[in-house]
Amino acid sequence: HLKMNWDFGPQESGQYQLVDLTGRILQGDILMTSEGTTHLDTQSLADGLYVLRVTFGDTSLSRRLLIKH
Repeated sequence: HLKMNWDFGPQESGQYQLVDLTGRILQGDILMTSEGTTHLDTQSLADGLYVLRVTFGDTSLSRRLLIKH
């Protein structure tokens, strides 16, 4: 599992997407600012490089993730 924490300020919600290198969305969900944390299940993913995209309001970021079991 991958634990993700956030604090993006006063926006009510955001979203995340976990995509493979071909751009296929493998996971995604709504992020509520009141929660501040979520867990991504990576056990079903093959070893490799993925991109995590997070968007809150006008703010977005992407991070590469290397999954290795």
